[in-house]
Formats: sequence, structure tokens, C-alpha cells
Amino acid sequence: MPTIIRDRDAVRGASLEDLNHTYRELKGEPDFKGFTARAAAEVQVSMAIMAAQDAAGHAGVPKGTKPPVLTAQELAAKTNPYKEGTLSHALKEAIDKQQPITPRPKAAEKPPSDRVKRVVIKRVMATGMGDSKPQAGSIRNQILLHIQSLPDGVATVEALEAHFQHPVRGYLQKLIEKNHLVILEDDVK
Repeated sequence: MPTIIRDRDAVRGASLEDLNHTYRELKGEPDFKGFTARAAAEVQVSMAIMAAQDAAGHAGVPKGTKPPVLTAQELAAKTNPYKEGTLSHALKEAIDKQQPITPRPKAAEKPPSDRVKRVVIKRVMATGMGDSKPQAGSIRNQILLHIQSLPDGVATVEALEAHFQHPVRGYLQKLIEKNHLVILEDDVK
């Protein structure tokens, strides 16, 4: 009867049948046909032993001790690795009893007609009042003063960009937010 090899040092002297059986048990693959080359079997079984030690190490083996080599079935059967009566044991039991987290269903998207359409700024008009005071040397203040100096205090974005040789929509948006300017619709003159 084949045996399970639990030490990497014993891999070199084991039979090919023991290596195949150990690999099947450690990996949890009973349908594995087996290795035909001994060198490949030794390497793969050594790696499977290390993976089993790593898996057992993550299952609650105290630090500083060498974790045992557990087969896939032994690891699955070991439900609570902590000592009974400890807080860790109680927490593990409480977590195991909880229902798995199910993702929240996605909210249905609104139809396109209900969405707020983005306002494109084309023309603005100075209000003569505002909720803030732009800094004296700032570009935003220069834009505001330029619009206020125009007849009727009305300016187009294209004219402002031509005058300042710089994109101005960001500055205009901030001035609109602070009630220094209002957006004029295309049909309003």
C-alpha cells in the first residue's frame, strides 16, 4: 500500500508509486494519472509538500513551529485550528456561522431623457454682484473686469479666448458658481 510522504528529505528515496500517491493526496486530485519521469515526480511532490505546509501554516499553526503537511482532505476537515475556549476559536466559529456576503444588486440606470444635460457655456453676462471677491492679480479677476467693461456686460467664450489667448471656460465656471456671471441662452440677446 502506498504511503503519503510528509517530509521533503524522504522524497529522494521514495518509490514512484509513493510519489504519485502523495501528489494525489496533497493536491486533492484523485484522478491524477501519475508521473512517468522520476525527476519530475520528485520536484512536483517537493513543491506539493511545501504548498501543504504553507496552507497548514495559514490555517493557524503557531509561529516558530514547523507546520505539518496535511492532505487536502485533512485540511478541509480541520475546520477550527484554534484551541477551544479561546477568543480566536469563538471568533472563527462566529465567522463560519455567518451567511456569505452577497453583492448588492446594481441600481437600474435612469433613461437618457431623465438625465441632466450638460450646460455648454457660450455667452455670459456680468451681474454686478457676487458671493466672493476674486484676487486682484488673478486671471479670473481680469476676465471678470474685462466682461464688466464691455457694453451691456455680455461676452462670448470665443471672444474671451481670443482676447486672453488662453482657455477661459474653467474661470467662467467659477465666476458663474459665485454669481458674478450668468449664462445667456442662444435665443436671448
